[in-house]
Amino acid sequence: KPGSDKLASIRHRLKFVLKLKEEFVCPICRGVVFNPQQNSCGHIYCFHCLQGLFSHKTTFILTQAVGASNHRSLSFRPDPTTKCFQQPTPESQTNVAVGFPCFISHNMLQTPQNALYVKDNTLFVKAKVDMTDKILSLN
Repeated sequence: KPGSDKLASIRHRLKFVLKLKEEFVCPICRGVVFNPQQNSCGHIYCFHCLQGLFSHKTTFILTQAVGASNHRSLSFRPDPTTKCFQQPTPESQTNVAVGFPCFISHNMLQTPQNALYVKDNTLFVKAKVDMTDKILSLN
């Protein structure tokens, strides 16, 4: 859309008297959500921020709760045409994650060597987006 970049830069200079409610803040750019897009689990992002992520390598890292360095990871480049980036239909219960329906199975998590990944029924997954190519293009 013509002028959308100009509007995007203006919205980040806005000052508010009160702290903005978290639901109006994009978790990617930390600015006011502009042209909001909601994913299947209810999180809201700027359209421009989401589009920018599709060209970068993404890594999911399953971290151990006890601080050891033996982490499991999976890297991929997001494909916006996959079902996980489409609006769920009434027939589908959830979206499939980027062509990888199972990062780690429940059975694998229940084995003694993988028990370190779960603590107090909590699983920690770190998402990392490699922006190196974007930074290099700015230099």
